[in-house]
This record gives sequence, structure tokens and C-alpha cells, in this order.
Amino acid sequence: MSKLNKAKYYISGVLTGAVLFSGIALAANPIKLIVNGQQINSDVPPQVINGRTMIPARPLAEALGATVEWDAKNNAVMITSNNAPSKNVASVDLVNTLKPYKLHRATIDTVTVTGKSFTNAYLLQDEGEVNWNLDGQYKKLTLSTGVPDDDTSGYKIIIYGDGKEIKSEYVTTKDGLKELTVNVTGVKTLTVEGGYVNKGLIINPRVQ
Repeated sequence: MSKLNKAKYYISGVLTGAVLFSGIALAANPIKLIVNGQQINSDVPPQVINGRTMIPARPLAEALGATVEWDAKNNAVMITSNNAPSKNVASVDLVNTLKPYKLHRATIDTVTVTGKSFTNAYLLQDEGEVNWNLDGQYKKLTLSTGVPDDDTSGYKIIIYGDGKEIKSEYVTTKDGLKELTVNVTGVKTLTVEGGYVNKGLIINPRVQ
């Protein structure tokens, strides 16, 4: 069997499964395709092959509000629901939009690092911390850290997800501004802490 035929049979099988969960009824002699109470007509009608009902992908997907594209390079039919999450999900600001539920030895401050001024920043004293409720809704945390231009000491932040350390970062004046990206998939409570006897700086924290 060719790759194309295999792809067609695979798609047919997937769509047959979709029929059972989408409120789609099939009637025999001839077979009708009914989606949410409306009969759908197509150039290629549904048919039974070897005891299995095969349904054309495009009319079924479009009737369910999805778009259908042929990916010749990967030899695949791409079906995308209008309800599918966007690949470019907007980030949520953790200073002004999703605010922390707890600040301990931490303040919102304006800081300057490598000559650039930032207003969305948390300045943490040693063992200071900031806590957010993420409720497992996000996958990625992005923030920057560094040492303010008016300071010469080392700064450290430790990132925890539900009490477990995910990442720690120590920076000095030589490091400039560092951007960190951390996986927070499934994390309900996010905590960023300043290291022991170290200050910490969180700039523009955001989640997606």
C-alpha cells in the first residue's frame, strides 16, 4: 500500500471515530452525512468498505467549523478546529495584570540595568519572595534578571513551582541583563525567591 493510501485510510479511521463523538448520524441506502441535524452533501459520498464507514475529510471538517489543508511535503491532511488554541498565545504580565497574592521582603520598583530603565520590576531582599496563583493554566514563564547599575553585589533568584525548585540563577554586574524562560506547565503556585544573603531582581515577568 502506498504512503498516500495509508494516509487516506488513517484519516478515514480518525474521522470515523470523530463521528461517534460529534453528534453526527449516518443512515444507510444511500448513506447520508448529517451534522448537527443538517444533511451535508459532498462530491464523494460516505461509503462502507470492509465493514467500516468511510467519510470524506473536507465536508465533514468544514461542517464542524474546521479548516482543511493538504500538506504535500509531509503527505498529510491538516485539519484545524476554530476552537484550537493559538500557537501565538499572548503573554500575561505578572506585575499589573496577574498580580501576586503575596509579597514578602519584595517591592515593585523602577530599576536601571545596563543603562536601560525598567518599571515592571520586583526588587527582592535576601530571602524575599513573590507568589502567584497560576492554577495550572500556563506553560511558560519568561522574565529578565540582573544587577542594577547602582549596585555592585551579586543577585540571585530561585524559581519554584508548587514548592519544588525549577531553576536558580545567580548574576553579577558582568552578566548584564539575562532573560530566562522556564517551563511552568501544570504549575498552580509560582514562587520566585531571592537567594540567602543575596538580593534578587525580577524584570518584566510574564506567563503564556
